[in-house]
Amino acid sequence: MKDQPSVELTRRSRDGDDAALSELLRRHQPWVEGFVRRRLGPLLRRHAETLDYVQEALVRAIRYGPELLELDDKRFRALLGRIVENQLRDAFEYAIAERRDGRREVGFGSRSDVGGEDLRRASVGTPSRDAARNEEQRLVELAIELLPPSGRIAILLRREFDIPFAELGRVLGTSEEGARKRHDRAVTALAGVVGELQTGRAAEAVDRAAAAALREDVERALRRWVRDRPDQDAARDAARRVAAVVYAVDWCDDEDTWLREVERALERLDTSPEAISEVAALVQSVVRSHRMPNRSGP
Repeated sequence: MKDQPSVELTRRSRDGDDAALSELLRRHQPWVEGFVRRRLGPLLRRHAETLDYVQEALVRAIRYGPELLELDDKRFRALLGRIVENQLRDAFEYAIAERRDGRREVGFGSRSDVGGEDLRRASVGTPSRDAARNEEQRLVELAIELLPPSGRIAILLRREFDIPFAELGRVLGTSEEGARKRHDRAVTALAGVVGELQTGRAAEAVDRAAAAALREDVERALRRWVRDRPDQDAARDAARRVAAVVYAVDWCDDEDTWLREVERALERLDTSPEAISEVAALVQSVVRSHRMPNRSGP
């Protein structure tokens, strides 16, 4: 069983194979725990423990299992990373809303045994669960996980809560019309990802999702960097140039190779050496936060 790919283990786990579930946990639980701990700030720790996020990520991956048959273990972990990132973003937004509105904090609860009976029950399909979550529904849910963060939140808020576009605009920091356009673009992107999953191109979708999420995080880090610079105009110009470089360099499966290409492109920019040095270090830190460790295998 140790030689079986993770996507096959998810399928067997859904069918009630406890040995497959145990192997899946052995293979990925330590990595997911480390991934969560590197991103879990004090605000989210008050809402849930690390293992709660780990459990939810593995349950979601098991639920999506049948659509992931072409993913190797590295891409399976990349998907787990996306799921965890999405969980933490959602939890952070919820925690901020609670703090702003003065609502009572409601966490995920606390579980010390991520491989226990709760996970086994959640990972095994039942007639009622399978009837409610048909193949098309699971495809859409998986595709939403693979959308860039801004598109994903626009889809979820409209799909799950049917919030008006004016309110969506306030959440996204844009106008009502801007929110409508962003949602329309996200719907188009979602249809494209669903099409890829339906035609056996899940690996392409996962790769592109990883690249898009990394680039959005680079942009966010650049905006923070600009705010801390004394010369706002010059910093904003440098940030625009760097963002253009990050988008222009083709993403490749090896993060180190991609980072070297970005650094070489940054060195050719017509900006001050100090700014280039700072921005290169910034990009490196973002890439390191996304890096998939244990490349050689589980």
